[in-house]
Amino acid sequence: GLRVAEIRAIFKLPSQFGHFSQPLAYVHWFKPFQAWDPQLGMFKLSRSTRHHR
Repeated sequence: GLRVAEIRAIFKLPSQFGHFSQPLAYVHWFKPFQAWDPQLGMFKLSRSTRHHR
């Protein structure tokens, strides 16, 4: 299924930490869709607090 995420930062590490061919991202994950809000016409979201759950 689909997951919602918020990209907070895109960055590169100094070479002393190894070679990465692509930039890295700091991401906040949200819990899976849970409740549809008929007044808003959207799903309500809440942030995942641990291991994408």
